Amino acid sequence: EMVKCNRTFSEVLQVKSTRRAFIIILSVFFFFHMSAINVVLFYSISIFKSSGVNIDPKISSIILGLISFSSSVLSSLLIDKFGRKILMIVSCAGTTLFHCVLATYSLLIEQEIIENVVAVNWIPVTSLSMTVFLMSIGIASLPFVLITELVPHKVRNLNLFFDSLLI
Repeated sequence: EMVKCNRTFSEVLQVKSTRRAFIIILSVFFFFHMSAINVVLFYSISIFKSSGVNIDPKISSIILGLISFSSSVLSSLLIDKFGRKILMIVSCAGTTLFHCVLATYSLLIEQEIIENVVAVNWIPVTSLSMTVFLMSIGIASLPFVLITELVPHKVRNLNLFFDSLLI
């Protein structure tokens, strides 16, 4: 049974531990959205088409969904072994790396520096797959775990409301 929260949001933020939890969760959600995973997923079909891979782009999007699902399940198994901090660091660093690889590939293709596109068409596929895998292991799944662990039960409903505005 849920405990009713009769406090206002400003009253909740006056408690140091709750304020700190709210800032941490807000920050993690901010970085999740700034990681551009939605952009990557929205343009995945276009990226697969332009790479020239012999896989149907719609099938490749399904494969990305399966990668996302399986890595989310893997995240729940790894979270107790390695901890949240390590998973977040690996997720953010890996996502940054593979975003840079994809951006460099796109720049080199656009400026026609790479002549034999077929020889390197695996780069965008690998970059997208690894980006989705690493995002799902950390930055995409851990914010929801942090809400339940950091926010006191009495104010969780209020905090969930404000955090859900970010989603």
